[in-house]
Amino acid sequence: MKRIIPFLFTVVIAISIGFVVATKQKNATIRRLLSSPSTIEQMKGIALIEHVSFNELKSHVTPLLANNSDASTLAQQALVKKAFEENRIQDLQGLPIDPNLYEAALWWSNPTKEPELTKKIVFKEFNPSPWMMKLMSHYKLLHGGATYPDLLKLPIRDRDGSVLLSVLAIENVAPQKIESLLEAWSFDYDIDRQKAAILLAAMRGLPQPIVSNQDESLSTIQNIIVKENVELAWRTLHRSSGNVDPDIMLAGMIIGQEKFTPILIKSVQDGKWTHPEHAILIAETFFPEITNQISFELVKNPKTRQKWWALFSCGLLKEAR
Repeated sequence: MKRIIPFLFTVVIAISIGFVVATKQKNATIRRLLSSPSTIEQMKGIALIEHVSFNELKSHVTPLLANNSDASTLAQQALVKKAFEENRIQDLQGLPIDPNLYEAALWWSNPTKEPELTKKIVFKEFNPSPWMMKLMSHYKLLHGGATYPDLLKLPIRDRDGSVLLSVLAIENVAPQKIESLLEAWSFDYDIDRQKAAILLAAMRGLPQPIVSNQDESLSTIQNIIVKENVELAWRTLHRSSGNVDPDIMLAGMIIGQEKFTPILIKSVQDGKWTHPEHAILIAETFFPEITNQISFELVKNPKTRQKWWALFSCGLLKEAR
C-alpha cells in the first residue's frame, strides 16, 4: 500500500500537468484563430468557445462583432444565444451587433408578449388562383382555402415550377390521406405527382415510393432523401437563375434541419426566393412552436417580412438550435 500511494500521487500530478498544458495549448489556438485575418479561421475559433460563459465569450468576440463578415454574424449569434442561456439580454446593449437582432432578442425576452396562435388572412377575391388557394389552406380565412378534394383537382406544380405548395398544403390539410395517396401517385404518369409523392412520404416518415419515371429531378430528390445526401442537396439547391429551388430546399430540411435552416435564412436575406411565401411556409412547417408566436401581420409586405425573419432567427437562438 505504501508503494501504491506515491505511484498514484505521481499519476495525479502527471494528469494535472497534462490538463494544464492542454488548456494552454487550446487557449493559444483560440487566440490565434480569432486574431487571424481569415474569416474561416475566425469561425473555427468561435466554434471552440461557444460553451464558455457570457462574459468570457464577450471578451473573446467583441473585436469581431463590427467586421461585417460571416464570422461577425456567427459571433453575434453565439453571443445572443449565450445571453438567452444566462438571462443577460440587457447586457447586449451598446455592443456593435445588428440592430434587428438586438430588437428581436429584446422581443423574445419579454415575458408578457402574447403568442399569436390564430393566424387570419382576409382574401377579397372569390376566385383566387390555384397557388393562392394552396397558400390559404395554411391559415384561418374569411373565405376558406383549398380542401383536400380541391387540392387533388388543382395543378400540382405552382407558379414557379415547384410542387412545394401542393406538398405542404396536403400535409397540413389531410395528413391521414397521404398513405393512400402515395399508392396512386407513385405510378402516375405525371412527374409532378411522383415528385410530390416522394416528398410527402419523406415528410410523414413513410417508405419511399418506387417511382416509374427516371426523370433527373425525381432521381435527385429521392437520392437526397434516401441517402440523406447533404452534399447533393447543397449542390442542386440553386437553379440556373441563382434562385433557390423550393423542392430541393424542402428535401434538405427533411434530411437535416440543423444544416439547412441557416441556409434557408441566409437565402431569404440574400433575396434568393422567387416567391418569399414559400420560404415562410417551410419555416412554419418545421418550427411551428416558434413561428406561431410571431405576428402574421409581419409576413404581408416585404419591409415587415424582414422583421419576421429577424424574430424567427432569434427565436431559434433562444431555443438553442
